[in-house]
Amino acid sequence: MPFTPKDILKRVGEEKILNRFYSLDTIYKVKIQPKCPNTFLQKFMLRNTVESYFCDLQHSKDFHNIELADRHKVAAFTIKWIVKSRPIQLLETANPSGRYILLVNEIFALMAGLIHLSASIDQLSDPMFRSLLYTLHNRTFDAESMSAMMYTIECALNGKKP
Repeated sequence: MPFTPKDILKRVGEEKILNRFYSLDTIYKVKIQPKCPNTFLQKFMLRNTVESYFCDLQHSKDFHNIELADRHKVAAFTIKWIVKSRPIQLLETANPSGRYILLVNEIFALMAGLIHLSASIDQLSDPMFRSLLYTLHNRTFDAESMSAMMYTIECALNGKKP
């Protein structure tokens, strides 16, 4: 039985939505804003990002008859919706400089996603980091494929074979 976004968000619950919203807001304040002071987090867009994440993930769980999404799916759907919604904006007075400033949403997405794997961007090799940024910025990807990529990355970071 299909559910409307409103129905899904009601099933998820406001507390869970707010917890995700505040955790992403904290990642921005602690990890992004100090390094990119010419940016701001658009709260309305972040709320939309969180709601879209929960709706999309719930649709996937319903379709595949999954009770709980694993951490790779959570990471992948998080990355997908941050990249798609682009909640971090440049200040009007910003003078974009630096290698990655225009990719700040992709970096934010990777940070937020990798947290679910108990990993961080610092653990990625430079070629892997650049490849992921390129993929997120320039390629179309779906959350299911990204989930497989997150599994592979987790295995590589933990010295295990996928």
